[in-house]
Amino acid sequence: MVMREVELMAVRANGGGRCIGGRAGSRKRWADLTERQRAAILVLASVELSLTATAAVDLFYRPQGRLRGRKALWWPVLVIQPFGPIAYLIMARRRSGGPAG
Repeated sequence: MVMREVELMAVRANGGGRCIGGRAGSRKRWADLTERQRAAILVLASVELSLTATAAVDLFYRPQGRLRGRKALWWPVLVIQPFGPIAYLIMARRRSGGPAG
């Protein structure tokens, strides 16, 4: 109850709910982005999707004996974007040619 009253006082003192610094609603919409920003987002999203799909297909078809760790533990790692698929592709797979050296 006390916390709610403090929140209401802060909203009133702040001009009825406007965010300090004018940042309320500062998230840009797709239409507000420049062509360069849109292109960068599309390229990065494509790379992320490609890495995730590659890692998922590899994990699905790779035998358990050629993985470091259990498959069941690597599946949740793939959803940690963008680092999960990269971590899987670098760390989880064992080389088929024997020990590195």
